[in-house]
Amino acid sequence: MRKIAIIAIMGLMGFQALGQVDVDTDKEEEDDWPSPNVTNMMPRGIVARYTPVVGYDIDTKSNMSGLPDAKGEVSHLNKLRFKIKIPIVIRDRSNFIIGFDYAQSEYNFKGEGYKDYALYRALNDKDLKSRVVKAYYNHAFDKKHFIYVRASAAFNGDLSNDDIPFYNFANYSLATIYGWQKNPDDAYGIGLYLSYNLGRRSIYPVFLWNKTWNENWGFESKIPADFNIRYNVNEKQRFFFGYEVSGDSYNIALDYEQLAKFNDLQLRRSDVLASLSYERAIISDFIWLGLSAGYRFNLRFDIAEDNSFNREEILENTVTPSPYFEAMIFFTPSETIKSIFLDD
Repeated sequence: MRKIAIIAIMGLMGFQALGQVDVDTDKEEEDDWPSPNVTNMMPRGIVARYTPVVGYDIDTKSNMSGLPDAKGEVSHLNKLRFKIKIPIVIRDRSNFIIGFDYAQSEYNFKGEGYKDYALYRALNDKDLKSRVVKAYYNHAFDKKHFIYVRASAAFNGDLSNDDIPFYNFANYSLATIYGWQKNPDDAYGIGLYLSYNLGRRSIYPVFLWNKTWNENWGFESKIPADFNIRYNVNEKQRFFFGYEVSGDSYNIALDYEQLAKFNDLQLRRSDVLASLSYERAIISDFIWLGLSAGYRFNLRFDIAEDNSFNREEILENTVTPSPYFEAMIFFTPSETIKSIFLDD
């Protein structure tokens, strides 16, 4: 019954699969199997984020005859994100988890001039929405080596648009990493990513390295996708400083006569987010609040024919850097909440 209860609690709370695969983050027992997880890394099972981005300028250049150029100003951009991870299989050597993500980006342009340009009008009138189903798998080959796999299917765009086939909304991603865990404080691995972090479907190598130097300092990284230095003030407070590359591809409809021949137009977005974050437990040690402030540097915000590997853009946008803020609340399957439910 104790084992069933643990699995039930994990199913309710979930936990972070990339870099936080097992339920015990301290990994003190000698029979622990290797994973990307190291000391002081914290599971995140259910996460809700609100991210306002301060206003910025956008300059659009057309690469197609008959399509005009334009300039606009976004007064603010609001992002809402929700994530949950649910363990399906929890075993000594293998873990299998499914996850569900929802994200929404709401653009607001200044003035009334944006209504004269189809791209700006489409962004202002229709929020960019993303629904993602993910599967995570981690398996230990022996006491040192492991493999980590993440696969996802994302449906991005206005799913209510009946003129666009449903399968045109789907984007597929895959990550595979072969890793080593030298000790509970040091784990690293190499692999390949097929993802949309750069706005379009791209394959690139990845180097995972998570390390804890002492009870206060460490870092968590999946280079080149992200790198964060971690400072643990105590068991209930910590800071992060680093960067993240964030991107995706969205189906979008634009009412230009010149674009009528294209069946699948995609908006390709990619940003580098540099930030300083503070996280603190607000209810015992299982409900946390996070606050971040940083700067967003846009790499790509273009319109292309489809979500394939092709590099040709129909509309190229130059977006100025802008500050952003973030408020986050997340739940972690801590020892406290397990003891509440499992106390005999």
